[in-house]
Amino acid sequence: MPASEIKQRKRGANETKQGKQLEEEREPPPGPSGDTSGGRKAAEMDGAASSQWSSAGRAGPRVSAALWVAVCLGLAWFALHQNGRLAELEQKCGRAAELLELRERVTHLSDKFDGIQALLVQLQEQAVLSQWEQLQGDIADLKGWAAGATEKRERLQATMADLSQAVGHIEERTAAVAKDAGAQVSAARTDVRRMSGLASDVEMLLERVGALEENLARTELSMAKRIGDLLAGSIDRVVALRASSEKNSQAVERLQRGAAQLAGADSELAGRILALETGRARLVKTVTIASDLKPKVSTVKRDLAMLEPLLSDLTSRIGQLAQDMGHREQDVGELRDTIAKLSSLRKEL
Repeated sequence: MPASEIKQRKRGANETKQGKQLEEEREPPPGPSGDTSGGRKAAEMDGAASSQWSSAGRAGPRVSAALWVAVCLGLAWFALHQNGRLAELEQKCGRAAELLELRERVTHLSDKFDGIQALLVQLQEQAVLSQWEQLQGDIADLKGWAAGATEKRERLQATMADLSQAVGHIEERTAAVAKDAGAQVSAARTDVRRMSGLASDVEMLLERVGALEENLARTELSMAKRIGDLLAGSIDRVVALRASSEKNSQAVERLQRGAAQLAGADSELAGRILALETGRARLVKTVTIASDLKPKVSTVKRDLAMLEPLLSDLTSRIGQLAQDMGHREQDVGELRDTIAKLSSLRKEL
């Protein structure tokens, strides 16, 4: 640990000694069962302070202030102890910034503890409640600082666990890489063995390549002879092809003439086909019209067949009406005669 922390611990020890001397001067002598050893821990100091709290209430505010100072000193010693552990953890993790913050806080607390004796003197002389409340606030700050120190220690432990996990992962990866490298080396050794076994095969293949080259030379000579024969035969074939091409050109001219004649005949036939198609279209139209008219004609025939009895009835009725009209005309003529007679009789009268 650095020299500054050692000095701070020495200051804390001196302050604890001074607080104990003040307690011995101002408190009543302890009983036979009391513990007066100078090297007791912070937990024993807190127990003694709690056991003597009832007697301190009777002694007055000075004794209570002394008890509070003893409690503060115990908490300070506990905080310094925790600070030492945190400093060791920070040195392991390499956290210099947090160490500087903790050192500044410790120096600040040491300055406050240096001023505690002066505050005790002021409390003895004045017993001001405001300074008492300030002391209580300082104690609360010390408790909060101790809680923060424990939290930081837990965080550092968590970071150490994460670092150990990361180191374990790295070791696993290195082991896997080593296994892969060993497998590759073994595969390379097997490949080398196979290559040594393939050397004899390569020699056999070289011998076969030499034999194939000799066969190629022989085949080249035979191919040259065959090519010469093929060239001579191809010349004869070219001459024959020229004669046949002349004959084919003459035949093509004849075919062209026949094609012109066929084109004229095709045009004439096309005109005839168009005329026939127009006639066929007309016939199709007439046939469709006739097919459309067939149901209409059948319906007309049915209607006429239905109308024939009606017409016969009408003619019979018309005949009866004509007879009735004739009878009525006769009656009308008779009435006219009677009217004429009556009119003549009236005139005579």
